[in-house]
Amino acid sequence: MTGTVVLLDADTVAGWRRATPSLQQLHAAVADLRRQHPSVTVAVVADPSIKWALPEAEQDAFEKDIVTRAVVCAPAGTRDGTHGWLVAVAERMGAPAADGAGGEGDAGDPLPLDVRVHPTLLPRQHPLAGVHGVNNAIPVEGDPVGRVMFYGPGAGAGPTASAVVADILNIAGIRQVGGGDPAAGLDPLLAANSWRRCRLVEGERTRHRNYVRLRTRDEPGVIGRIGNCFGHAGVSIQSIVQFETREDGAEIVVITHEVLEARFREALAAIEALADVEAVAACLRTL
Repeated sequence: MTGTVVLLDADTVAGWRRATPSLQQLHAAVADLRRQHPSVTVAVVADPSIKWALPEAEQDAFEKDIVTRAVVCAPAGTRDGTHGWLVAVAERMGAPAADGAGGEGDAGDPLPLDVRVHPTLLPRQHPLAGVHGVNNAIPVEGDPVGRVMFYGPGAGAGPTASAVVADILNIAGIRQVGGGDPAAGLDPLLAANSWRRCRLVEGERTRHRNYVRLRTRDEPGVIGRIGNCFGHAGVSIQSIVQFETREDGAEIVVITHEVLEARFREALAAIEALADVEAVAACLRTL
């Protein structure tokens, strides 16, 4: 195996794709690989944002790994992110690149799944902004179909009866196709026969935009101090506006760009600790 270089994706081994990210786990995996194959050169590639997935006690150690070049980060602005850069390097070296994503019957890592239920602010131009009353809507984005939306009433005598009858017809159709034999399987036109193993990701690992309304003192420098809290946590601000509400106070409304939830929480905690900030009046996610 002389001259062999192994590019190790830190995200797959110990980052976002793991239920419990751990730098110690990454170090152990690298040590095991080098012990089993001493002639192999191991290069660990990571996205810097993995730091926020790691336990707080390991975050400084991860930064030291970057400084000492124990971990290599993809150049800023790399097309398709760290994973795309990793694949491009492997291809340039004439080596195969193995992906850890799992498919049907595959024992690979589960696909991260983000499921949330909460109030969300919508732009006026968003298709969901036009859904009112008893109507329900499900927007779906795909490739190459783009964005489509399923829309219709979700309550009332007619819609409920229609859904019940549709279920009965589906059951009857499956029984007809299978001839009453449970082992015959489902008609592919009536039920999906492919799947991907998934796992729920923790809330702090999700990415989204945020709306925050703050009640503050009406004094010079308040907006600057709030902006510093966001900046130190790595949160980019889309807009920040101040409104006067009373003689001795003001309201400041901030909308962020899409950001990792862990970074947003860090910024919000720092803002709440400011003496100028009286209260967080509202905090909502936004599309």
